[in-house]
Amino acid sequence: MSNDDKIDPDYYEVQVTQLWRGRDSRGHVLPLHWEITLRTSGTYRDPKGNVYQLIGGTDSFTFDRQANKSIRASQNWRGTFAVGYIPKHKLRGVEYILSNVPITRHDPAWNCQNWVWEALRKLKILGFEIHADLTWTGLQNEMADLLEAWETGDI
Repeated sequence: MSNDDKIDPDYYEVQVTQLWRGRDSRGHVLPLHWEITLRTSGTYRDPKGNVYQLIGGTDSFTFDRQANKSIRASQNWRGTFAVGYIPKHKLRGVEYILSNVPITRHDPAWNCQNWVWEALRKLKILGFEIHADLTWTGLQNEMADLLEAWETGDI
């Protein structure tokens, strides 16, 4: 059975996708960009779907939604982790929720990773199927494992 066979046709899989951002002027690795993705079409190897993310910088973060985007097409893709499911018929409601997750500006310790976590917590609190045992530290560890898997050629 492929991973394509495991998804209920009445649901979208909720995922966290991360992208490489490079290094700063001192050579330090920048925090990876995280976004929430819903695979709406395509295959396991070439998924397409909706992307929900923050764009901009610390002082200008803004919510952004993109539909029918190739999730793994970017050369900066560093992994995708499934965190739950939403019923297809509730997509508009989920998009409304995501568009209203609070955004913190002017705080260098806060970024898109914090926003993704807050969005997932909000969905879970509102009764959506986000993995019950998912924690902030657990998500950070899963994403770090994906980066390592990408670096070693395992994904």
